[in-house]
Amino acid sequence: MINISLKLAILAAGESVSLFYKEQLEYFFGDAVAITAYSIENGSVFSPKNEDVYLVTTVSFECNEDILKYIPKDKHIIIGDVTFKNSTINRLKEFPINTKALLVNSSPKMASETITLLYKKGVNNIQFFPYYPNSMETYSDIDIAITPGETRYIPNQITNILDIQNRVLDRNTLIEIATTIGCDYLLDTKRFTTYFDEISNGGIGIETLIEKNSILRQQISTITKSEGIGVIEFDVNEKIQSCNNLALNLLDEDRSNLLFKVVQNIVLKEGVQSSKKTKNIFQTIYKNKKEEQINLLFIPIIKNDNVAYTYCLIRKNKDMKRENEIEKEYLKRGHYSRYTFSDIITEDTRLIKTKEMAKKMAKMNAAILITGESGTGKELFAHSIHNASERRELPFVALNCAALNESILESELFGYEEGAFTGAKKGGKIGLFEIAHNGTIFLDEIEGMSQTLQLKLLRVLQEKEIIRVGGDKLISIDVRVIAATNENILSLVKEKKFRIDLYYRLNALPINILPLRERIGDLEILINYFKKNLDLNFIFTEKAKKLMFQYNWPGNIRELKNCMEYFCCLNERIIETTMLPEYIKENIDLKEDKNQSTDFLLILEILNILKKSEKNEKGIGRSYILKCLKETNFEISEAIIRRLLQDMNKKGYIISTVGRGGSKITQLGKEMANNK
Repeated sequence: MINISLKLAILAAGESVSLFYKEQLEYFFGDAVAITAYSIENGSVFSPKNEDVYLVTTVSFECNEDILKYIPKDKHIIIGDVTFKNSTINRLKEFPINTKALLVNSSPKMASETITLLYKKGVNNIQFFPYYPNSMETYSDIDIAITPGETRYIPNQITNILDIQNRVLDRNTLIEIATTIGCDYLLDTKRFTTYFDEISNGGIGIETLIEKNSILRQQISTITKSEGIGVIEFDVNEKIQSCNNLALNLLDEDRSNLLFKVVQNIVLKEGVQSSKKTKNIFQTIYKNKKEEQINLLFIPIIKNDNVAYTYCLIRKNKDMKRENEIEKEYLKRGHYSRYTFSDIITEDTRLIKTKEMAKKMAKMNAAILITGESGTGKELFAHSIHNASERRELPFVALNCAALNESILESELFGYEEGAFTGAKKGGKIGLFEIAHNGTIFLDEIEGMSQTLQLKLLRVLQEKEIIRVGGDKLISIDVRVIAATNENILSLVKEKKFRIDLYYRLNALPINILPLRERIGDLEILINYFKKNLDLNFIFTEKAKKLMFQYNWPGNIRELKNCMEYFCCLNERIIETTMLPEYIKENIDLKEDKNQSTDFLLILEILNILKKSEKNEKGIGRSYILKCLKETNFEISEAIIRRLLQDMNKKGYIISTVGRGGSKITQLGKEMANNK
């Protein structure tokens, strides 16, 4: 009998779904782990928990972030992804092209995510329309409904129904669970290998599959079937355990000279030893006996902090000229990411959760759609996601889609061939998608893209290839797309201004950023951050600070930064209400009365009097202050001085003693006096 050492919790949106995943995991792992199912539907996710590992489905996480409160902070969280089996996808692909169908699910979010997944799996022959409980749309012209086990929500008038059943856990989720609970040995069993074949989409990203601490033999075995990739496996003693035919062809070696022997090839030996020594990926270029240049990538597989075995991926460098050309263009234009998640300044719990979710998304390769008002920091998030991804060392290319007209935007994105149009550069031009190859492209204000370019972008996302303007050659690319918008894209979809299929492709991983007015608690730390960054040294009067907090900041963080730069130009030590930018004063209907202005001037004058007399052992009395003020043409009563001194004492500008002790200036008071 196996001794259960770990407990695993499943957190899903629906009760039946969580039980379905429990049944699936129990099938794979048996008694190796104790599994408990929780759901938002029955409220069980909101109870205290003590499991060791928590599997949270993406849908449930997005539906209700409060569930994170009930997961102990020191526990391991796996954000699970789901997929459909090949048999389900093939069945859907049998529908005629341009078929219209309702995608019925239990919520708008779950319907949207299911549509996105089906498009990603290549079901492009069906135009899906989301339908869910209390949906306002009628769709009277549609007579087909497709649902993942939610037939109860299908409208009564629909008679043509296809139940594609619950989605299943995908390959990466199962592998992460196995490695986390120490059951990676089970991945070699027939249950797993058969299941992986049933859900494989044939589009496995090589480098993505080989992350240093989470890769196993089962994953690598799929690579040997990939076209264009040679694979060699070395054991801990540098003996070759396996190699595919392509590796032999590229190296121009005979299998009998390599298999089950300690590596003798100098380049292979150097690569294996370098990656073992550094425990890092090692890359080199090698010229074989046929004078062909091939690229060798050595990847050490780490277990218990030691290199257990090493894989060498071999590619033929067919287009070195193009690679060098792109690299030069990349360096020349400075396409790299400048920000990380540490640059996103916040103490707001909701935005902190958004950051944590974005960090998890960074590890994936699916497209991301960032929504939020102008100036909230969408590009900052895009930079940070790239810098937290496996693509961090490769290009990060940013482009505002609304800033260029259609023809210029097309040539910028896809490049063009020589003579493609009047004024085209000799030799043509590399497009941003080519420059971003293996990296990330950030498309800001995506809603500004024309319908024609939307269709071309959809092809890039589906086929991973482009054609330059005026050309006919297909160019393969591997680019992670992050899009951003400050518009309501779904409204544009309903108005037929934005393609629904492109929306679901881009919205695979959604992020929404809060406006500054909804996290006004961050205002002070942002002000201090910009002051430090801009080397500013000023303080607000109490009234000015209050008005800064009353303002709703429609331009968000960008507007706040501009405001701080405005204060920099003023070069004042104390910012009064009268010094605030006009747009702030106008929007908050500033009505500062004359008495307040007079009081402020009197306070500064009194502080200067106290400062000049601070060497006196005793404090300065009201009568002396009154005398000094009259000498400077201030007509004022002793009662007003008493009121002002009481106010200054409360604010910490002075220290007043009882009786005849008088008043003395404080350090804060000196700062006020020095910057009048």
